[in-house]
Amino acid sequence: MLAGTGWGADAKTLRVAALSLVYSTAEYGSQVWCNSTHVRKIDTQLNSVMRVISGPVKSTPLQWLPALANIKPPHIRRKDALVKTIKKSVDYKNSLLYQMMFQTPNQRLNPGAHLLCTPEH
Repeated sequence: MLAGTGWGADAKTLRVAALSLVYSTAEYGSQVWCNSTHVRKIDTQLNSVMRVISGPVKSTPLQWLPALANIKPPHIRRKDALVKTIKKSVDYKNSLLYQMMFQTPNQRLNPGAHLLCTPEH
């Protein structure tokens, strides 16, 4: 609604609106789901937002959209959010995330445990 072919906001305003409204919603909790198989669905929508911001022709390759819109690629933004969360958990050693990541014992299944899960014939 902010942009049209002959009217509307400039690229800077569209970028700020996209980052504050679309990206913040699309990337909410991305630290948890950044490796999901469904991440392509969100990337498709973010690519269309970058097309609106930069206004390229339809045949412009996807890898150029972040540079044209002056926004980091979505996969890099998600990894940055994950790294930031991990660094924050290390700073607060009493946090639940720190305890789960660094103080949880490595639990392995008993080698014969898979036999307990199979149905008896």
